[in-house]
Amino acid sequence: MENQSFGNLLASLRLHAGLTQTELAEALNQLAGTYALTRCEIGRYEQDRRIPSQWLPLIADVLGADRTELERAAKFARSRRRLARTGPVRASTVSPTLERQSAADEGGHVDRRSFLALSGAAAAGMTLSGASDDVAPVEVMHRLVAQFRSADQQRGGAGIYRDGARSLAEAFRWLNRSRSPELKRASAGLALSVGWLAHDATRYADARACYSEAQSIARALDDLDLEVHALCNLSALAVISGRPREGLRLAEAAQHIARPIATPWLMSLLTLREAGAWAALGNAHETDAALTTAHRHFECGRGERDPVWIAFFGSGEIAAREAQCRLHLGQHGTAGVLSTRAAHLTGNGFVRDRAIHLTRAARAWHAAGDRDAAAEQVDAVLPLLDNVASARLASRLQDLVTTTSYAERDEIRSYLARHALEPTTSL
Repeated sequence: MENQSFGNLLASLRLHAGLTQTELAEALNQLAGTYALTRCEIGRYEQDRRIPSQWLPLIADVLGADRTELERAAKFARSRRRLARTGPVRASTVSPTLERQSAADEGGHVDRRSFLALSGAAAAGMTLSGASDDVAPVEVMHRLVAQFRSADQQRGGAGIYRDGARSLAEAFRWLNRSRSPELKRASAGLALSVGWLAHDATRYADARACYSEAQSIARALDDLDLEVHALCNLSALAVISGRPREGLRLAEAAQHIARPIATPWLMSLLTLREAGAWAALGNAHETDAALTTAHRHFECGRGERDPVWIAFFGSGEIAAREAQCRLHLGQHGTAGVLSTRAAHLTGNGFVRDRAIHLTRAARAWHAAGDRDAAAEQVDAVLPLLDNVASARLASRLQDLVTTTSYAERDEIRSYLARHALEPTTSL
């Protein structure tokens, strides 16, 4: 069996058992008759920051796992940690920023078994189960990516995330039987797609696992386009997860790696990721500089060499990303104008995105003191709610109702209830 991280294996087994980190800790404590383990400690195990010893037999019992396999993974993790402390520094042509980030993330990559654990019931036929000897799995994966992208744009990713995870699990089963570079490349593309579904479902740890796996495959294949895509997504995820310095390093690394394949719009998007990180760090000067560069690249227009995965990028997206920056910097009026513009520029096929832009605009206008404009944006978002299943949207609505009186809207209250978010009284 291929060596793998203990943390990756533990995370996959836990998710396959349908347990949260808290639930696993409670089950282990109950079996051991102690209260020694916490959710945080399970998290440290899954990040390979700590490797358990006396808990291994109990973990195997609770999760129904092969104890020998767990012990082998733990032994490998300890060996890798020793090597990391004593091993020589290798030369590299990659920027020091990326080298540091890759070293830091190496223990966080979730291997193939982790994706098996993320599977759920299939819906709408969007799985690899139709693949057979008569249908190339690579083609099936490409079709799945297109299906997931279309469904996500129209309805959001939260409702189809588990179906995507099941498909990804099956994709990696195919990889276990083949060393085909095209199969690896298609699997990485599917991992990026499922990672985005997890992102929209606010399952950020799962999204990071998917993106990191895709990046790992991309680096092994020396596929710059795939790696830049993965880094771009990881940067956005780091910022939204409250790690803006990491997001900045990833955005800079993406720009560095993209140089041989750079197009104006690709560089515009990557520079917007940098701007978002600077804004989250509260650095207005660097944010403005990055936004200026992003707009300059954008004005060059779309090109024939633009990667397929940036097809979503356009005037609405650049307005939305700048609006997010202005919100971080407390420039609420500007953020309101840009978010409203983003909603108007976003096509009807992107229902979830339009709803998010309108919700952001409402909060920005409210913060700027323009209650009428805020109410107008809320009125515009209400008809969209029945057609969208997005935890990101629910989170933004929750943020909105904590600061305004809009929790009294039945449509918002119903939407938050469906997503298990309870409206709070406005401040």
